[in-house]
Amino acid sequence: MTNNFDIKLQTTSSKELIYKYKQTALKDIGIVTTLIMAFRTLGVIYGDIGTSPLYVYTAIFPDVPNDNRDIVGACSLIIWSLTIIPMIKYIFIVLRADDNGQGGTFALYSLLFRNSGLSVHDEQRPDDLTIVNYESMSTHSTKEYQNFIKRHKFVQNFLTIVVLLGASLIMSDGLLTPAISVISAVEGIAVASPPTHGAIVYISCGILIVLFAVQRFGTNKVGGLFAPIVFLWFVAIASIGIWNITFDPKILRAFNPYYIFDYFIRNKGTGFEALGGVLLSITGVEALYADLGHFNRVAIQLSFPLIVYPSLVLAYLGQAARLTLDNTLVSNTFYNTIPNNPFIYWVTFVLATLATIIASQAMISATFSLISQAMQLDSFPRVKIVHTSKKIEGQVYIPEINYILMLLR
Repeated sequence: MTNNFDIKLQTTSSKELIYKYKQTALKDIGIVTTLIMAFRTLGVIYGDIGTSPLYVYTAIFPDVPNDNRDIVGACSLIIWSLTIIPMIKYIFIVLRADDNGQGGTFALYSLLFRNSGLSVHDEQRPDDLTIVNYESMSTHSTKEYQNFIKRHKFVQNFLTIVVLLGASLIMSDGLLTPAISVISAVEGIAVASPPTHGAIVYISCGILIVLFAVQRFGTNKVGGLFAPIVFLWFVAIASIGIWNITFDPKILRAFNPYYIFDYFIRNKGTGFEALGGVLLSITGVEALYADLGHFNRVAIQLSFPLIVYPSLVLAYLGQAARLTLDNTLVSNTFYNTIPNNPFIYWVTFVLATLATIIASQAMISATFSLISQAMQLDSFPRVKIVHTSKKIEGQVYIPEINYILMLLR
């Protein structure tokens, strides 16, 4: 007589085993290695969001603001945008949703489908790495439970379209914002020497060409080269911010979200138009998640709260403090609020230019990761992928995509 028993089938892909091994290895690395990796994230992930102080207030106020309460309200909007979206949403929540150490839109897509019991690949493909887990069930069971996503083909197709659209928007942001950042930094030449205004576009193009030319050396080497520069940039904008705050310490009231509501109540529909400018303060934040495969979660969770966030907040507070005293500075807020010293001005200009060059790096690396993931999910044509690190699987370089991005920018 045969007894009834439950059968539990579990299939574990080689990719999952490799991921578990890497996670175990990460636990064994020392604090020094983790800190070094966190430092290198500065040169890859934060260039875009880190150079936003160059143009945010100028974008929010196309005309000179007539009421200082508008400046305080805009500053409060920026501070709370940085707090809620990059800090709370990405650092503490989204980074935990990794797919075998990878981040980005396609990683979420893969997680969603896998946990719904679906394969994101063609079922006939022998190299399908999707992990399929079957719950324990009795041998007398004749029905397999199907969740909402698994039952409806329309929902599956809709999610695919949303994911492709989301990835396209991220890459579009990566095309537009860095170019704006580079031009905004190079415009500092025209502030000090107006006759050079006509050369700004040509200088910016030359800078971007050099940046794409060094991508073949890999994220690790590029990050190691760029990280000290970005670190000095954050130190510079934080120091200038503190100096500017001393002109009007009352700007610290911008931490109170009351001024956000006051801003919208007083300006009504016009106030909402400023949200486009406020959004520029968090451009490139998607790179925190999309570039996860190039580093690891702990490294990113250390670098942003300890270095990036406080530096940006101090920079925006300092600029707002100066604007409350002289609202005409809004025409080119960043360069107009630098200390009136030739040496400090040109050092800051050089750092700003270098930082904006690096601003493109965050979205370039993120684009490589997204394209690589899209290929694994059969959502992008096959292209050559070069792995640039022997230790970190997610550090990849795609020559064709690199030069397409260069031409489009």
